Amino acid sequence: MGAAPLALLLFARESVSLAVAGALVAVFTAGMAAGAPVPARAVDRWRQPPILYGSALLSAAGYVVVALSGGRAGLIVAGAALAGLGPPPMEACLRALWPDLVPPSAVHAAYALDVALQEVIFVAGPLVTPAAVAIGGPTAGLLTAALLQLAGVIAFVRVPAVRRWRGRPARRHWLGPLREHRLAVMVTGILIDRSRPTGRDGGPDDHEHSAAILDQAAAHLAPHGSLVLFTSTGIVGGRDPFQRAAAEPLTGTGLAWAYHEVDSDVFGEQLDGPAYADTERIALVMLVATRGR
Repeated sequence: MGAAPLALLLFARESVSLAVAGALVAVFTAGMAAGAPVPARAVDRWRQPPILYGSALLSAAGYVVVALSGGRAGLIVAGAALAGLGPPPMEACLRALWPDLVPPSAVHAAYALDVALQEVIFVAGPLVTPAAVAIGGPTAGLLTAALLQLAGVIAFVRVPAVRRWRGRPARRHWLGPLREHRLAVMVTGILIDRSRPTGRDGGPDDHEHSAAILDQAAAHLAPHGSLVLFTSTGIVGGRDPFQRAAAEPLTGTGLAWAYHEVDSDVFGEQLDGPAYADTERIALVMLVATRGR
């Protein structure tokens, strides 16, 4: 999955306009959003292997349609929609297996490892696509994405635990996990936040949200718990105002904390705004705070 959107974009860039290429990736993403709940629910009813095989074949067929479209925009968009509707729900299937594979005390650690490996996939996946395109052209990028997807499903299904797994009977609701009030509030907040422009717009001293997070961490962080906060800060006169501001809510709380600059120059376009007239650069920083016993 990490390679698929880039493969579609690189193919479309050679065949149609850049605007259509962007729409193509949007259609693929919309297909994923619309189709993802269906195979996941089907797995609960009919086991993992047949659904994984079927969805992988459907998605691969979409890539093949795009590859053989001959540059016709209608076929390209249709194939992208098909590819987006069919990706196999391997992440959900794997997470359903962990309680059966590891002791109860290790389940949360297994989930953490799972999430970390998913991030590695989404970093390494896009590197595969340019290599395939460089060797065999834009069509090779699409076919490589399809073949890797099929190969991954075949390898996954060969694991005995996957073939043994059965869904557990449970009462279902069309809202699914959104029936949980706290999750619904969190998702709503994310959607509202995503509707706003990215970057910083309040000047180098605008750390209100980050300071509020630190206040909550100081008050509620559990023993042995950690907070990892990524944010951006404007560097003025060689000084980082957020680093100084962060020390205040954390001092005297019993939290051990460390502060690192991750990227020295981000959101460069924001420096043209009047609020950043005296700002040299905007840095991406990471703060890690940990509570002991």
